[in-house]
Amino acid sequence: MCFESQTHLLSSKGGVGKSTFSAQLSFALSGMDHQVGLMDIDICGPSMPKMLGLEAHEIHQSNLRWSLVYVGDNLGNK
Repeated sequence: MCFESQTHLLSSKGGVGKSTFSAQLSFALSGMDHQVGLMDIDICGPSMPKMLGLEAHEIHQSNLRWSLVYVGDNLGNK
């Protein structure tokens, strides 16, 4: 898989809006017809499934990789 560009959002402090900003940026970019993948690696409790309305969905895992859970045609969450 080849990525044209990547954006990383990091902070060692909790509660500063990283997930909110990431979700809104993802929706904005997908609304502009960009292919967007969003990966939440919050070890204390990923909030992205809740923010994207994907709480009832499960990520499918295999020995090789995790599969995206799609929010829309061009927005997926891992």
